[in-house]
Amino acid sequence: MSLKPSRILELGDAYASTTVNTTIFRHHGVVTHGDWQFTAYYTSNNTFRVVRRNLYNDEMQSTTIKGQFKTVDVHNCISLGVDSD
Repeated sequence: MSLKPSRILELGDAYASTTVNTTIFRHHGVVTHGDWQFTAYYTSNNTFRVVRRNLYNDEMQSTTIKGQFKTVDVHNCISLGVDSD
């Protein structure tokens, strides 16, 4: 059986010099909580983006976080979680 996406949502360009955004051991690359779905990915060595999508109207919001990230070490992949607050 082959799964086909119901639609594709553009998130923007992502860092592709290493596999830090696509590691096979990355857990929770997309998280759904309440009315929102979240993801995050590196856009460069010094930025990553967090995106959330409203499940009811597909409104998307994002924020870019700047820092010095070691994207050459793919063990620094981004995994998401939601706390009780």
